[in-house]
Amino acid sequence: MSYNTDQSRRIYGGGRFNSGGYYSGDRTSLSGDIAVLPLETLLVEVNYTRNHITVPGFSRYVTNTLNARVSHSFTPDLFVKSFMQYNDARRLANLNLLVWYRYATGSDLYIVYNQGWNTDLGGPDDLSVRDRSLQVKLTYWWAR
Repeated sequence: MSYNTDQSRRIYGGGRFNSGGYYSGDRTSLSGDIAVLPLETLLVEVNYTRNHITVPGFSRYVTNTLNARVSHSFTPDLFVKSFMQYNDARRLANLNLLVWYRYATGSDLYIVYNQGWNTDLGGPDDLSVRDRSLQVKLTYWWAR
C-alpha cells in the first residue's frame, strides 16, 4: 500500500506499507517521506523507514533508517547536494557531499566527499570516524 501527494506542490510527501515474504520468513516495512521546496532552487527531503524481519531460527530483527537530502542549484551549471543517513541496527551514520559544475556542454567537474561514523560507542556524544574519502572527477566532451 502506498500514498503520495502531488509533487508539483512546495510541500509533498508520501507513505508506504509493505508486508510479505522475506527468504524463509516475513518482513513488514513502514516508511514515510516529506519534501519541502522553500525556494525554486532548494529542495529538502526527509525519509524514515522501519523494518520488522522474522526468519525461523533467528531472533526478530528491527531496524530504523532515517535519511535527509538537501539539493541546491546556484545556477543552471552549479549544483550542491548533500545526503545524510543514520541506521540504528548497524549503528552507522553517513554523510555524502557533492559539488557538480558543468563548465561546458557535456563537460563536468564532480567533487564528492564521503564520511562515515560508528555510533555505538560509550556515550551519546561519542562518534568514531569509520571512513572518509574525497573524489574528483573531470569529464570533457571532445566532439563539439
